[in-house]
Amino acid sequence: MLVAAAALLAASCGDDDIDNPTAEDSLRDCLTEQGLTVEASDLGSSAASGNASPDFRVISDDGEIADVIVEGSDEKAERTAADVKGAKQSFGTDQAVVVQEKNVVVVFEDEPAADFRRQVETCVD
Repeated sequence: MLVAAAALLAASCGDDDIDNPTAEDSLRDCLTEQGLTVEASDLGSSAASGNASPDFRVISDDGEIADVIVEGSDEKAERTAADVKGAKQSFGTDQAVVVQEKNVVVVFEDEPAADFRRQVETCVD
């Protein structure tokens, strides 16, 4: 009985990296279902991401671009978002818009159109 209680307590404490993160494959599938193009990230073209390495890129029908970074936990995503926001100022890319939800960071190259932002945020929420 004591062993079962200890196991239950340990399971309920959780780990920072196990906070029901968004899976990258599921996110890609959702974005595609929203009618967006998902492709490999273009590491050389986005100074707005700073040191962060985008996992993939999302492109709207109108050619708007967002880089997506999927981290292992909410906390890592918060740190990544803060780093990207700092890089925006350093690299002079203030027009970039950074959105962090759960373990996902999305870096829109410019202020996104309402439809594009809604399509992306629908999948991230």
